[in-house]
Amino acid sequence: MMTGYSLLLFQPIKASSEGSRFIGDITDIATDWRRSIRMQGGYWLGSFEYIDKPQLCEEFFRTYLGYEIREYVGGLQTWEGIIAEMIYDPFIDENGFASVQVNLIGYVHTLQWRYCTVGGEADYANLYIESIIDTDAEFLQKGRIDSNLTKVQFSRKINQRVWDEINQITDMGDTDGNPWRFYVGNDRRANYHKIDVDPIYYIKSGIKRRRSLTDMENSIVGQYEGGEGKMHNLTPVNNDESIAKYGRREGDLFVSNVDIEPATQMQHLQLSEYAWPWARVENLEEAIVYGNINDIVSINPYLVVPAIVRDVNYPAKGQEHGSWLKDLRDFFIEEVEVSQDGLALRSGETTLESLIPRDAFNKRGNRRQRMVQKMRKYQGGVPSKSGAGGWSDPSQMAAWYQAHKERKTNK
Repeated sequence: MMTGYSLLLFQPIKASSEGSRFIGDITDIATDWRRSIRMQGGYWLGSFEYIDKPQLCEEFFRTYLGYEIREYVGGLQTWEGIIAEMIYDPFIDENGFASVQVNLIGYVHTLQWRYCTVGGEADYANLYIESIIDTDAEFLQKGRIDSNLTKVQFSRKINQRVWDEINQITDMGDTDGNPWRFYVGNDRRANYHKIDVDPIYYIKSGIKRRRSLTDMENSIVGQYEGGEGKMHNLTPVNNDESIAKYGRREGDLFVSNVDIEPATQMQHLQLSEYAWPWARVENLEEAIVYGNINDIVSINPYLVVPAIVRDVNYPAKGQEHGSWLKDLRDFFIEEVEVSQDGLALRSGETTLESLIPRDAFNKRGNRRQRMVQKMRKYQGGVPSKSGAGGWSDPSQMAAWYQAHKERKTNK
């Protein structure tokens, strides 16, 4: 099974000149690499730690903020993002090694840097998103954007971040009650389309599930604001069968910059997911995922993306009443995280938290100590920086990485 990956460093999109932006392969120096992909958002967060002599760590720290990193597996690009934060620690042990904690964000996070300026009359959801990408998303390109006849109101009374605006449009689904997704993938391409409900992965080991009345909302109430600054009450949307069995449990929906039709769509979509206390999947750590129900070899974890998964050992079958999923055995992966710890899947809704949570990926433990021990073997064999300017010249950087790899190989 192919599990190896390569991490390649590139010059920033905004600062690069014509020609190749490629600088070098940093796989060998990026300790404890981990990254995540989300159903809503796409390439999400990444991180690694660079441990070396203080002089080299300081140069890395001062040079590479905003640079791009791509992950490749077997020639396929499987992640990309930019270095958004670095934390320099000048002393981590008595032998004088320093470290740089490097945190990355996927390009979708740049949508939260700007406010949405697109305005005008109501238009179809896909056309609105295309206008936003063209006008307010300087880092992104348009990818697959499918037609969606949901009408969206352009006007607004308060400033709205671009990501918040797109997220709200995506939450509307479509006029047939189908859930949609928006995500940024390779080449910074923005994609917007209906979620494919056919399972593409299978899990055979059995999954922990939970049923709870606290997860249930069988009556959706709320309000909407159509862009004129006035709130309007929504007529409650109910699942009478669920109410008759469990009692009424109300859920809220409050949306702005939409008229009553898309607001009602969002009500029905919320009801379809929460009307019953369905058996929901708990988060899966170190899951073993197969690409086909008859496969005996699991899929490479670095190739797994958010999608529909079927739990073949779940005893019940058939479609749950009112659910948008095709089968009781199915669930959707909201987030995929891959690291040296293995593959972790998270199912269910997630929200946009701090863009770079400082402790989210810091499972260093004994791996840092092992890396320090490894570096001690090469003490004196790591090249110093080239000139006072450090690595500002990409050719110097590429040469440094190559020399670094050769020294480790020769040792």
